[in-house]
Amino acid sequence: RLKRIKKIEDFGIFQNFSWDSNTRDFSTRNIIYGWNYSGKTTLSRFIEAISIHTSGDIEAPKYFIDIDNNGASQKGISSKIDVSSSMLIEFSSS
Repeated sequence: RLKRIKKIEDFGIFQNFSWDSNTRDFSTRNIIYGWNYSGKTTLSRFIEAISIHTSGDIEAPKYFIDIDNNGASQKGISSKIDVSSSMLIEFSSS
């Protein structure tokens, strides 16, 4: 399970993102909300990218994440993460 994204570099709006120590870890299910252009879609694309990335497939963003208290960097996540956004819901209902 993805617990936290400690660092993201050079990925859309996240040029030098670091997880704030006051921010809670991700839970089993999470709702991400915010103002327009605040990075919600970019975050969902980032999570989707690292959940399907395997070494040599695509150029992955620079990142460091915690998965159930184990760190992972630049190697992707072996388990599938489902990402839903209103953009996906609107597309599939038309």
